Amino acid sequence: MRNLFINILFRLLGNTTTRIHDIPYLFGASTATHALRVRKWEKALAMIWKNKDFLDFLFYQSESDKESAWKGKLDKRLVQGARIRTLFIIHSAHRANEEILRSKRSSAEEVSEATKNINKLTKIYTKIVDVNK
Repeated sequence: MRNLFINILFRLLGNTTTRIHDIPYLFGASTATHALRVRKWEKALAMIWKNKDFLDFLFYQSESDKESAWKGKLDKRLVQGARIRTLFIIHSAHRANEEILRSKRSSAEEVSEATKNINKLTKIYTKIVDVNK
C-alpha cells in the first residue's frame, strides 16, 4: 500500500519512468522480422566457428574461470553458469556452421551424413552440460 501511494505521488509530481535509452538500443536493435534476424544470427555464429583465435580466447577464459573457482576466488555456481553459457555459444557456432555446410550439399547421402554429424554434435553437447547427473 505504501508503494502505491509513493508511485501515485511520483506521477502526480510529473515524473515518469520511461527509459531514454533501452538496452536493445545499445545493442543496435533493428526492426527486421524474427526469421531474418535468425538467419543473420546463424551466419554470425558460423563466422565465430571459423575464427579459431576467438574460439581459443573463449576456451582460455573458460579454463581461467575454472581455475579461479577451484582456488576459491569465484563462486563455483557462477563459474558453472558461465561455462555452460560459453559451451552453448560454441555449440551454437559449430551447429550453425554444420547447418550452412549441409544446405550446400547436393546429394541425399551428403545431406544425411551432415545431419548425422549435427545430431552427434547435439548429443555430445547435451551430455556435457547435463546438470541432472
